[in-house]
Amino acid sequence: MVVAAVGVAAPAVAAPAPPGPAPAEGTTLRGRVLLVEDNPINRAVGVRQLERLGLAGDVVVSGEDAVRVVRGEDWDCVLMDCQMPIMDGYTATRYIRKLQGENALPKFPIVAMTANAFEADREACLLAGMDQFVTKPVNPDALFELLYGLLNRRRR
Repeated sequence: MVVAAVGVAAPAVAAPAPPGPAPAEGTTLRGRVLLVEDNPINRAVGVRQLERLGLAGDVVVSGEDAVRVVRGEDWDCVLMDCQMPIMDGYTATRYIRKLQGENALPKFPIVAMTANAFEADREACLLAGMDQFVTKPVNPDALFELLYGLLNRRRR
């Protein structure tokens, strides 16, 4: 599937596998994923990874763009870079969660993507309202397992 760019082009991530059964070999993913990444190289890598997983979605380059785009469409998951100009991923996530708390948006998982792998960084992501945390560069198998768990839980 093609991932369309909103305003630009794609990201990278390494993640701990979520709990639960491993996907069966040959399993593909279904869902709409918003990729929020300001770095052009990371955007390109992320788009390729999502396409290989069979996921559709869009790409934006700032937290501000993410907040605007999630208000207009249904999403199954958001992959959110943490460090971006204009509005960082922490601020965007807090704003999205506020809108969801006001019932202005449906609930969907937000996955933090960051090059910072310290426990304090993970805690900052979770405090901002992100559901999961992955580090860059992203391991494609770990990304598959993470998204498999999140998207399947969402469909139940």
